[in-house]
Amino acid sequence: MFLAAGNVMLAVGSDRIEDMGGVVRHLPLTFFAFGLAGVSIMGLPLSGGYVAKWLLLNASLESGQWGWAAVAIAGSLMAAGYVFRIWMHGFGKPQPCATLLAVPRGMQLSALALSFLALAMGISSEPLIRVLHAGGAFG
Repeated sequence: MFLAAGNVMLAVGSDRIEDMGGVVRHLPLTFFAFGLAGVSIMGLPLSGGYVAKWLLLNASLESGQWGWAAVAIAGSLMAAGYVFRIWMHGFGKPQPCATLLAVPRGMQLSALALSFLALAMGISSEPLIRVLHAGGAFG
């Protein structure tokens, strides 16, 4: 997600969300990568973030610490808010007199590859979870 945000900052020349109107037409791969990474940070199913949030929620509920479950859910909702806000501006009306700089294709593909990796970690999470449970015998 940070690589995708850096690509947008490079293209727009600013870090202000309001300045990125219509940039999705110029950087579709970058915005797709930002969306996939956002799905993982929100903790939506089939992503690595979902597995992590699920484990956190289960642990907090099993130990009776409901406050931490509320914090995890609130964090997911706040993440959704800022991801959708950036998407709203990205798909919005282009800024007048805005000149967008070219972003090398390799930079866009690296952000996309990492976002697919975050998705793949959720899809194939069972081996990773088995490693976590293997340490339980020593605790």
